[in-house]
Amino acid sequence: MVRDQGLLDRISDAAKSHVLATLPDGPQSDRYRTMLSDASFQIFYHASALILISGIAQRPWVAEDCALAAENLMLAAYSEGLGTCWIGFAQGFLNTSEGKNALGLPATWVPVAADHRWPSQGRDSARPSEGAGDPLGWLIVRAAPDAPLPSEDWKRSAGL
Repeated sequence: MVRDQGLLDRISDAAKSHVLATLPDGPQSDRYRTMLSDASFQIFYHASALILISGIAQRPWVAEDCALAAENLMLAAYSEGLGTCWIGFAQGFLNTSEGKNALGLPATWVPVAADHRWPSQGRDSARPSEGAGDPLGWLIVRAAPDAPLPSEDWKRSAGL
């Protein structure tokens, strides 16, 4: 989980540059180029936290396992009054060595889902249950239960 807004801004800028440099021509290309070229557009929408779900790249079904973990996380967040969104614009950059270094991810890991969170606007209560604290205050999602965690350096680089 990343809460350091400066780091999120730097990742947003780098991810926007990466997408602009690698965006193929297609029906939405002009719209994406305009949006990503806007200096005020932040791909995480200035959310309070980014949760990166990743796994060891060589594992079978890593993308599917991580996608299922992301779905479960999004459903759990919703039940606690939080909105989430899968940020596809971040994924390509976060899978580069520069992106992995920014978050302290090992080179052998592949980021699959980047979700951000904010209070849900359409709910009776935009707050988590009383006494629950921050339901996403600490979270590491691994695609395989026996997968080793990244070194403790990731916490410092993520601002935790």
